[in-house]
Amino acid sequence: MYRIKDYLNTISKKEPSNKLFSLILKRIDTEKAKIAKRNLFYSTIGAIVSSFTLYFGINYANQGFIDSGFYNYFSLVFSDGGTILVFWKEFIISIAESLPVIEITIVLSALLALLISIGTIIKNIAQTPLLKLSNKSIIWN
Repeated sequence: MYRIKDYLNTISKKEPSNKLFSLILKRIDTEKAKIAKRNLFYSTIGAIVSSFTLYFGINYANQGFIDSGFYNYFSLVFSDGGTILVFWKEFIISIAESLPVIEITIVLSALLALLISIGTIIKNIAQTPLLKLSNKSIIWN
């Protein structure tokens, strides 16, 4: 019977073959490509959804600016600058009160989501082999 020490010595003397090493590396590369493709897919979906959200959010924010009277207060800057200089504190308070905060938050959140999605798409495109050249023709993966 082998003792544990003898068994461990025989194991440590055996080296794995080079073929096994190349197969392991190939499998790792395949898994990385799968993960990058999956992330690319989800990031693209996220970019599309956040683009639609941004479009509708901008329209919603524009309507919020109109409903709150922000444009009316802001137009005083161009039409009656002297009055604004005299009553600048009241003007700033009026502008701050008329800002549609929820609508602005929706637009900024959608913009942030879009920028994150685009950044992830760019990162994953660099890691994903989208095209393979085989037999002088282009084959999509």
